[in-house]
Amino acid sequence: MANELGAFIEKEVRRAEGEFEGVRSRAVSVTTAAAGLLTLLAGFIAIAAKDDPRILTTGARWTISAALVAFVLATVSAIVVNRPQPVTYTDPADLEAKAREHWEDDGWDQQIAIFSAEYLRSLRAANARSATWLAIAIGIEVLGVTLTAASAVQVVAHL
Repeated sequence: MANELGAFIEKEVRRAEGEFEGVRSRAVSVTTAAAGLLTLLAGFIAIAAKDDPRILTTGARWTISAALVAFVLATVSAIVVNRPQPVTYTDPADLEAKAREHWEDDGWDQQIAIFSAEYLRSLRAANARSATWLAIAIGIEVLGVTLTAASAVQVVAHL
């Protein structure tokens, strides 16, 4: 694209593509962390209740159960981030036909800018949806960590 507007739109498209990949990468990190925390919590339960299951008070059982549910919900929310997102792409066959028919025509910088702007709009919408789900996943994971800590405090207080 020869003009400044086209160059700006192209730069925005590249930035939005980077954000799209970044959100998905962070969602994978949330999933990995939640799985690790689930494993840690299961180990904590096994160690705490190994010799005497009564060490797990009613309160500890409730917070442990809630923490397990929170980690599962965080994982599900993070997985939702990585589901296929609807993004408007330019049809390659249509672009090829336009290139063959209009290669020498004036005004095609504008057409390319329009194609890029449509793609950018859909990419930003997909990013917004994914970022919302990522925020939910992180919030739920924080809840799970808090509940796990509360469980540990209850078990330690009961010792």
